[in-house]
Amino acid sequence: MIQKFTVTAYGEGRLDIVSRISMLFLQRHIDVENLSFAPHEGLTSKYQVCALAKEETIRKVVAQMEHIEGLNKISYE
Repeated sequence: MIQKFTVTAYGEGRLDIVSRISMLFLQRHIDVENLSFAPHEGLTSKYQVCALAKEETIRKVVAQMEHIEGLNKISYE
């Protein structure tokens, strides 16, 4: 069942990370409603993606995001 999910990640503030995250969603043909990138605390940035997909698909994307160098904490709801 397709639902709305919010994927949140924290890490280094680099534009290449934004690009890699967006490519993961593009490769799986996931409809992204919103993608935001903003400074969080100190040198950490917050990446947030709101998307429509099946939970299984989101879990796979999150697992792939864990391999992106520069990201620390990744979660979805």
